Amino acid sequence: MTMQIKDIPENKTNTPAARLKAARENKGLTRKKLAELTGIPEKSIEKYEYGGMELNISRLKALCNALDIKPTEIIDIDDSSEKKSISEDENNPSSKSEKISTDTKNSLSEKLSHLKALDSLRENGFDKFPQKAEAHYNALKSTIYFLDYAELQKLAKARGIEFEIETSENIDDPVTKEYFEMYQGESVEEQPDLEELVNRIIDTAIFGVDFYSIDLEALSEMAEDYDLSPDRSLWMGWRGHREIAPQIRKAFLEKALSGQSEEDYLDTERFPKA
Repeated sequence: MTMQIKDIPENKTNTPAARLKAARENKGLTRKKLAELTGIPEKSIEKYEYGGMELNISRLKALCNALDIKPTEIIDIDDSSEKKSISEDENNPSSKSEKISTDTKNSLSEKLSHLKALDSLRENGFDKFPQKAEAHYNALKSTIYFLDYAELQKLAKARGIEFEIETSENIDDPVTKEYFEMYQGESVEEQPDLEELVNRIIDTAIFGVDFYSIDLEALSEMAEDYDLSPDRSLWMGWRGHREIAPQIRKAFLEKALSGQSEEDYLDTERFPKA
């Protein structure tokens, strides 16, 4: 029997996070058991229930299937036709799969649209369209974190960035897997490498290049020109792109976005490929 939203106490239905928690409790499941049923880490489920992390489409689907509820009982969708569509999808596995695939494509398409808009604005000069540039940047920055790992990889590939994301699914040893899930964040913001990948994707639109594709020595020389070296007495030079790229980004993002960049990162004489 499908649990209805009316079965969830009124004082707990004010947010999707609270509704999810109430649905789990009504089903009589612990977070650990729900994690086993869905394959979603218990730590992530806790964050979803307290609003610390937003649900993506695939995980919403998995949780609702395990709790025997409809997505509309967690998220707010008022349009009746949308509700009908979701209801029909539940009785048609093929339709459900197609809808999720379409949603993923639409999500990626939206991010690519912002990136391409920033590409165009950069080529014509951010200084000519400062408000549009800032709007596209802010929209991209605030929504890109809703992508899951696979979607983020697709977006990176579309921007010419090769990146292998390590997840617990790729780890065979149970002890190592448990350690990974315990100490690695499940959201983009909680994993430094994923956070850096997001920045690299955005870099391709703001600076016109992925800094990791530029020769490290060339970047080091530029960093020295602008005195970006860390204030460390035992500093022996930049250890890699992972260390130098964030410093360059921090120093020049605001200038680049306002069309006041002093460097042309596409100049292969100054910035040869790595």
